[in-house]
Amino acid sequence: MDSITAAAFAASADAEPSTPSFTAREYATVRVPARHEQLHRDTYRAFGWAVEAWRGPATSIVPATSTSTLKLTRDRALRGRQVLGELQREAEGALFRIEALERSRSVRATAVAVVLGLVGAVFLAGSVFLLDSGPSVVSIGLGVVGLGLWALAWPAHRMSAVRRAEQIAPLLDRQYDTVYDACERADALTR
Repeated sequence: MDSITAAAFAASADAEPSTPSFTAREYATVRVPARHEQLHRDTYRAFGWAVEAWRGPATSIVPATSTSTLKLTRDRALRGRQVLGELQREAEGALFRIEALERSRSVRATAVAVVLGLVGAVFLAGSVFLLDSGPSVVSIGLGVVGLGLWALAWPAHRMSAVRRAEQIAPLLDRQYDTVYDACERADALTR
């Protein structure tokens, strides 16, 4: 048995040297917003990363905040790793700003609706307190104003969201252009 392994070893030593089978790899785990998971996958792919594992959206109470986890790997022997790192940071910054801008659309609209609802509640509370002394025109007026503010909360939310979407559209376009530009330059480096 030993002579067979020794003969096989000697035969392999005489053969041409083959390419090394070991490849140094680097690994990363990234949590990304579920609604932009494909954008993140494409972005990281341009920087030489491959998605090795994926854990689907972690659900939360607020659907807009659900995240996915990407486990990434890439060859450490990439050409221009330092330049790729700088480009990747630039793209990740733009991706972060995209998320912040999109969150600002709903946050601002929600804040407007909540403020209107709270002011309406104050008017309704004043109306109820005035009812203790008996129904009056002031009490009814405060109640009508309070209910009117509550009714305006939803349309104000919609209008605020639309207005904010119009404001951030050019900013989002610039951030997407930054991501795409960084990806194109990185892709050219990895080829």
